[in-house]
Amino acid sequence: MKVLAKVTEKETGEPLIGVIMYIEELTLAKTTDQNGFLAVGLKPGKYNVRFEMLGFEKCLYQLDVLSSGEFRIEMKKVIIPLRK
Repeated sequence: MKVLAKVTEKETGEPLIGVIMYIEELTLAKTTDQNGFLAVGLKPGKYNVRFEMLGFEKCLYQLDVLSSGEFRIEMKKVIIPLRK
């Protein structure tokens, strides 16, 4: 099954480039392209999926793959304090 994801910034709706999607059960990582898209081939089943990018909150999901399809993720910016 082909699964397509689009990742955008929550406040602006702009696509995010270089977001890492990590699928724990497969120890597989994919990154979004210049348009915020990524595609991955998955067998039907449930997967624990994490989306990460520096400066944004981590997003954790359980992805239940039943057929090919697509979904959207909105990521929220976070402030990273600098310390001396």
